[in-house]
Amino acid sequence: MKRLLSFPVVMALISGVVTLGFGYLGFISVENIMPSNWDVIWMRWDTIHYLAIAEGGYFPGSPLLICFPPLYPLLIRVSATVLQDPLLAAILVSNLAFAVGLLFLYKLIAIDFNKNVSELAVVFCVCFPTAYFFHIGYAESLYFALSIGSFYMARNAGGWPASWDFSRH
Repeated sequence: MKRLLSFPVVMALISGVVTLGFGYLGFISVENIMPSNWDVIWMRWDTIHYLAIAEGGYFPGSPLLICFPPLYPLLIRVSATVLQDPLLAAILVSNLAFAVGLLFLYKLIAIDFNKNVSELAVVFCVCFPTAYFFHIGYAESLYFALSIGSFYMARNAGGWPASWDFSRH
């Protein structure tokens, strides 16, 4: 059980550190300057919108109402009350969700295969080039955790709504 929990979490941590390090080096090479502070690197594209929703909510007529689902900004808002930094909260929420998603992935694969295959699935997920998006202020890691978690629940956890067979009723 200890190995089950530690491997996916350690892989998520290593992946996060490597991704954030490459992001820092990438910023320096593309912009050709040292960043003035750490948030300059990560306040880009959709992160700005998620943080705006987390801090101010949705407002009538906003184009953000249809593009950005509410759970991720809500988790950022809750985390930011403790951390006092919305961007740090977004990155923390993303990385924790990714670790949970990797744990569910490991457990889902372990239903049908041995631990070596489960570990390989986690490694391949971490090493995939677009895994970068799991560590920054985007909702992809939360989607990953919730979707893989629902597949795991459907396969393994009797009694959960995801595993109910409605054809029998």
